[in-house]
Amino acid sequence: MTTAELGRPGPPRRPDRPPSGVRPPGRPRDARADGAIIEATLQTLATTGFTGLSMEAVAARAKVGKATLYRRWSTKDTLVADALATLVETAEPVDTGSLRDDLVAWLNTVRRHTFQTLSGRIMPRLLAEKDSHPELFETYRHQVIEPFRQQAQKVLARGVASGELQPDLDVDLVTDLLVGPVSYRQSISGPNEVSGTRISQVVDIVLEGIRARGPEPRATDGAG
Repeated sequence: MTTAELGRPGPPRRPDRPPSGVRPPGRPRDARADGAIIEATLQTLATTGFTGLSMEAVAARAKVGKATLYRRWSTKDTLVADALATLVETAEPVDTGSLRDDLVAWLNTVRRHTFQTLSGRIMPRLLAEKDSHPELFETYRHQVIEPFRQQAQKVLARGVASGELQPDLDVDLVTDLLVGPVSYRQSISGPNEVSGTRISQVVDIVLEGIRARGPEPRATDGAG
């Protein structure tokens, strides 16, 4: 017999979790203000980094009062952590049936995301402050970087399973080999985008080194 049948109330329903470190407000929350604050936080973080970010600047950018901001987030640490959590990426890698084409498509997505999006603009700011605020960069790494790496690792794992790639392939290292040249070229080329041709060249060169090899032909002594 249930508690309802006995006429007794069941256990209280757990309320939805408010933003980190914030007491539930005494009046209904305005979801539009929440979104504006998160967006303003990310924009400010991309412009000034964590050290240069202030609660006052975020409130002004979001066009809300400081009291509204502080009712939701009591410190900038919790505000930034919650804002970074919204950057999570969950997209699955493409599967065209071609290992090369899948890797080219993935690397082009990484290039566009890293250098053409708000999330990509935030990364160098957090990387510059990694030593002083390691927990923030770890949040970014977990929410943004790791999902992209996992996409590449799934593509590479398919290549291993199909026999196209070496069975003992170090997929983590190969992911670095794919991303590294693109990130380096972009960082030294100023406003110029890495071309799609260069992306394809990187994939082709890496694939040449990691494809599965057939058995080596047996050496002969020339006498036969």
